[in-house]
Amino acid sequence: DLREGEEGLRFTLHTPWGSGEAFLPMLGRYNLDNALAASAAALAYGLSLEKVLQGLATFRGVPGRMEVVQKKPFRVVIDFAHTGKSLEEALKTLRATTRGRLLLVVGAAGERDPRRREDIGRVAARLADKTFFTEEDHRTEDLQAILEALAKAAREEGGLYEMIPDRKEAIFRALSEAREGDTVLLAGKGHERTLERGTLALPWDEKAVALEGLTALGLGGGEHP
Repeated sequence: DLREGEEGLRFTLHTPWGSGEAFLPMLGRYNLDNALAASAAALAYGLSLEKVLQGLATFRGVPGRMEVVQKKPFRVVIDFAHTGKSLEEALKTLRATTRGRLLLVVGAAGERDPRRREDIGRVAARLADKTFFTEEDHRTEDLQAILEALAKAAREEGGLYEMIPDRKEAIFRALSEAREGDTVLLAGKGHERTLERGTLALPWDEKAVALEGLTALGLGGGEHP
């Protein structure tokens, strides 16, 4: 009886010690298995069912992994997805609980398998309503060439996109275009604390940038009416 919502997963936890309604404030059905395993271990060590349910309801997950930064009026999610496969999983998960549009900010790393760029571009075009292609650790490779490769793949799939080289600017643009009921996915950086440009590793905090953009829009992060 798993029920997916914008804020997480709801399900009935059946155990030898009784059953209870559980809420896990995390996105993605794949998180259910981990929650069940953790619950079983906690119960086996003697925690009460009530304590286990409380623990699930207050667990905030791993930073940068389907991390919800903003819930209303539109949702903002940060995820480490940086391959076609992981991006597809993230977008499908969010699509299932998004009433409006699904906006995506994503790039592709330099000095890595260039085939990733085609995969990411195609997945973005198929599953996001609009994509903002931007930098993601291009290192010593030409950033514009990476963006063009992403855009070419998206164009072949008929996707709607913009190319915005500066990642902060791309995030701000996506947030400014979001409307009530939309979801904005910031993909690729997740928990990482540097952004590699050329030979430099610059300080980076994806969540802080997102919150700065939300504040500029009059939204301080979290829930707003």
